[in-house]
Amino acid sequence: MCGICGELRFDGQPGDVNLVSNMRDVLKHRGPDDEGLWQSNFDGGSVALGHTRLAILDLTYSGHQPMWDLKKRYCIVYNGEVYNYHELRKALKKEGFLFKTKTDTEVVLNAYIKHGIDCLELFNGMYSFVVWDNKKKSLFCGRDRLGIKPFYYRWQGNRFYFASEIKALLLTSNGAPDPNPIAVYDYLSLGLMHHEQHTFFKDIHQLPAGSFLHLDSSGLSIQQYWHLSKESSGCQYHPDLNQLKTIVDDAVRLRLRSDVPVGILLSGGLDSSSITALAVCHNGASPTAFSLQFDNDDFDESIHAKMVAAHCNARLSLLNPQGHRLWQELDNLIKAQDAPTHAPEVYSNWCMMRAVARCNIKVLLSGQGGDELFAGYNWYPKHLLVSLFKKGKMFSLLQEFLRLPQNFPNNNTRKPLWLLASMLHALLPVTLKLKVKPEFSCMNDILQPQFRIDHQERDVLNLSLIDPAGLEEKLYNDLKCCNIPYYLHYEDANSMAFGIEERVPFLDHRLVEWAHRLVAWQKIRNGVSKYPLRSIMKGLLPEEVINRKDKMGLSAPRDQWFRNELRRPITDLFSDDCKIYEKWIDQRPFLDHLDAYMQGKPTRLSSVLWRVINLEKWLRLYT
Repeated sequence: MCGICGELRFDGQPGDVNLVSNMRDVLKHRGPDDEGLWQSNFDGGSVALGHTRLAILDLTYSGHQPMWDLKKRYCIVYNGEVYNYHELRKALKKEGFLFKTKTDTEVVLNAYIKHGIDCLELFNGMYSFVVWDNKKKSLFCGRDRLGIKPFYYRWQGNRFYFASEIKALLLTSNGAPDPNPIAVYDYLSLGLMHHEQHTFFKDIHQLPAGSFLHLDSSGLSIQQYWHLSKESSGCQYHPDLNQLKTIVDDAVRLRLRSDVPVGILLSGGLDSSSITALAVCHNGASPTAFSLQFDNDDFDESIHAKMVAAHCNARLSLLNPQGHRLWQELDNLIKAQDAPTHAPEVYSNWCMMRAVARCNIKVLLSGQGGDELFAGYNWYPKHLLVSLFKKGKMFSLLQEFLRLPQNFPNNNTRKPLWLLASMLHALLPVTLKLKVKPEFSCMNDILQPQFRIDHQERDVLNLSLIDPAGLEEKLYNDLKCCNIPYYLHYEDANSMAFGIEERVPFLDHRLVEWAHRLVAWQKIRNGVSKYPLRSIMKGLLPEEVINRKDKMGLSAPRDQWFRNELRRPITDLFSDDCKIYEKWIDQRPFLDHLDAYMQGKPTRLSSVLWRVINLEKWLRLYT
């Protein structure tokens, strides 16, 4: 896992090697073990590639990058892991390729030389990489199917810059960067982030997940190589659970490949517990696991983490984040993200990564993605009922309606009337959903009128992504647009800020494709969420974990922190001349909502206050 950056110019000017060197140095936290830089001028332009290395495979200097092929035509800078590199290396050797290292980097380079863009279909992993063709004077950039590893770029006509993080690209322009009002609006109004090609900065973009970019003197082109179509969802009516178990087991096995110790983020939920159990089966050793512990029982899952750790003979480290430290560290957190954050849970994750780094763990397994694949979150039952209703499965609809309160209890399912109301809400047209969405009504109050008018046409599209009717579409959107892109962004930024590589077995593309073919009622069955995953893990985990009905996810006691430890600093922050008041937030109504919130009075500000805080902090740091 590493940091990559570079410059390609077709303006006839020599390259700015000092600029690329500075870009590389900004990414040092992503790769503290080694660094490299290569630059060359050619007729009509110049190219420079920079790299910082986090040594995970082949810890020797032979893994140094930029790395050339043996014939000195192709040069690569690479960030990520291709887990099936052993198998690919054997196949390439049979084709006559020679290897001078034991890295997956050289496998990726030779696979590109052999197969061209089709190499991307062979890789099982998370990656973003760039290959320079010194003969054709062209650049090829590839990103993994789910977008686990980041790739940002800036294209200015005849100058192209790329980097693993936006902060490196900010060095390529003079003066303060301009905020992107579209990204700011999506974030404030409905909390959408990192879901499109644009970023929070006006002229900086991200290469979409599952896509590649090609650049030469004739111009830039982007093409998607991996598709997860909406039409294929729900076409497999007879799932093979043995096949699922094989895929999940192999996904974990591959992600244990490392020349350094591998730890596990263990919440005590089904996903992370499954990974822990399977990792022990493969390694046969006691893994190091990390979990959060809160003083507030409503957010604390440590009892389940302890149970799983004891069952799997894992060494468990518990961490207790505190609200007062959040404020002290918020600027550093936002700098690591290069963006405002969505919720205080990002800080909980930040604390976890710091604790892991202090234990000298450089690789972590995480359960991210299991909820989106197998419908684990509390908001999914209403979408299941809608899917059954639309398919005309009325008997199944009645069965699930009766069983969800017992087997999937949460605020929306505990009482039949609430469950019915949530189902009816899911069936509403998007235009009506906008009118009754609490956080949206609050934003209507506090956004500046002109800012609201300029971008309100995005509301229907954005809410249709967040809250479609049926479960298949909801899971698809959460995977492609809503949850996963945001989670992957903040987890990559947090982990790499401390020089840690986070691996996500549930986002193995084989598993994603398998789960995508299931219909809604194969994921929530008889009121039980994640039915296929629970089925295959029987016998490997305690029954208490297999049958857990409460679903928390990574969380933090937001309101408790805001109204107690953080009350004074929040109030002080907004009493100043704030940047958000210039063109984003209407000061008077916002302060009225803030005063009511701090006094515990009815207000919808609770769910959006964190966004306003983060936006103000971000604007002060970057503009």
